[in-house]
Amino acid sequence: MMNKAGCIHVAFASLFPAETFRGRRNGMRKDLAELLAAMHPKFMRFPGGCLVHTGSLNRQDRDSLYRWKDTLGAVEHRPARKNRWGYHQTMGLGYYEYFQFCEDIGAKPLPVIPAGYDPHHHFAAEGELLEEYVQDALDLVEFANCGADTHWGKLRCELGHPSPFGLEYLGIGNEEEGEAFYERYRVIHRALREHCPEIRLIGTSGPFAAGYWYDRGWEEACREGADLVDEHYYMAPQWFISNSRRYDHFAEKPPYVFVGEYASKGNRWYNALAEACFMTGLQNASHAVKLACYAPLFCNVDYQDWKPDLIWYDNHQAVVTPNYHVQKLFMEHQGDWLLSQEMEDMPEAVIASVGQNDLAGGIGLEAEHAKVRYRNIVIVDDHTGETLYHVDEICLDRARSDPRFPFYVDAADYTISMEAERISGGGGFAVYFAACGDNSAKNAGNVAENNINIAKKASILRGTTLMLKRTTSMLFTAAGRFSGGWAGAATRIPRLLRSFAARLLS
Repeated sequence: MMNKAGCIHVAFASLFPAETFRGRRNGMRKDLAELLAAMHPKFMRFPGGCLVHTGSLNRQDRDSLYRWKDTLGAVEHRPARKNRWGYHQTMGLGYYEYFQFCEDIGAKPLPVIPAGYDPHHHFAAEGELLEEYVQDALDLVEFANCGADTHWGKLRCELGHPSPFGLEYLGIGNEEEGEAFYERYRVIHRALREHCPEIRLIGTSGPFAAGYWYDRGWEEACREGADLVDEHYYMAPQWFISNSRRYDHFAEKPPYVFVGEYASKGNRWYNALAEACFMTGLQNASHAVKLACYAPLFCNVDYQDWKPDLIWYDNHQAVVTPNYHVQKLFMEHQGDWLLSQEMEDMPEAVIASVGQNDLAGGIGLEAEHAKVRYRNIVIVDDHTGETLYHVDEICLDRARSDPRFPFYVDAADYTISMEAERISGGGGFAVYFAACGDNSAKNAGNVAENNINIAKKASILRGTTLMLKRTTSMLFTAAGRFSGGWAGAATRIPRLLRSFAARLLS
């Protein structure tokens, strides 16, 4: 306290509210925490997804990968970092607070740790540096579960929690793919299996709902004996409706499914109902699906980096979404028994259509992180046989992020054929059709990356991405309310269609 005029130098200041959930020191903002607690979640995944695995491998760098040890102790001594989403992160909310909050709301903790690999910049830890990440994983289990006779267990006790937190699950990595990641995953997985066999380890199937890297992630998890595989997808509502039986035929044995991030692209009631349809399927496939959680949980209305989100807030209040209410209903009313049902003498299903010609619209081409050449583009009206467009070649460069819509079709039934070649870059190419509205790129569908092995798991409802790892000849037939697609050597992908964007990436 100063008793005269002067200058005060402040080294650290926190604007966090003094009144926290359950009065916890450095705890959660009360209103936000109460909304989560009211859902009665069974577990909580933290601290995030891409937040974990992006940055420098050097712990001392300001933009380093997320290191849980740097989030403990006095808030003013925790090293801040610049995170994946571009803002300053003080680490005021750390692992101790996460574990404590999980305990307060009766949720099991499910932390996700980096595997010494940044898939965005392809930084890969080796030698002693990789061992550092291995030790971080082992020490986390010690911090959460061991007694005061261990180094990290003693620190937990000193922080004010003498009893163990009861850690059961641990995720290794988030959405990574590629051999560089799998090599490091194996090292960390095997070390944890050897020293902490009681922990259920979670692998990752990457950022796609199917396809080569999806299959490769499952293959690696099976080979290493993971307990669960973390699947992520953000899709249009129609995708969730059409995939409500996605896991019906998955095996009733480990590795089981953990749907660690999912959401339909929007916060309207239709999105929530589509998610409810999908969640009913998850519940019915409980033989294979053991965990599932919506993501992301929160978004500050004054700093929007990702949509949709479960709960929106500002500095003064919080607002829940229809999606929140659906999640809450499922958490509060989980079924204990699955009853068999039979229906007889039902009329043949009738598929509703938005209009007589709901396939009319723009046809777009896009290059995503690649330079792409489209050749011999032909669009034919199947009713009249008229060739509507015939273009020899269109080249797109990776620098362009939005699709181009050079064609517009007003026909109800038409065929699109072309060849697409990825010339350079690590991404691929995309084809949109039945795009509507003044801004076709915006209205063509909220596109989520979905790496698809189309012979096995294709689903091309609006907003889906199809990825192919070669130069590809493509043929699409759009007929009334249905679409059939062939890519490469006669691989068929029929699906119910409303206006949607189908993307093919080479």
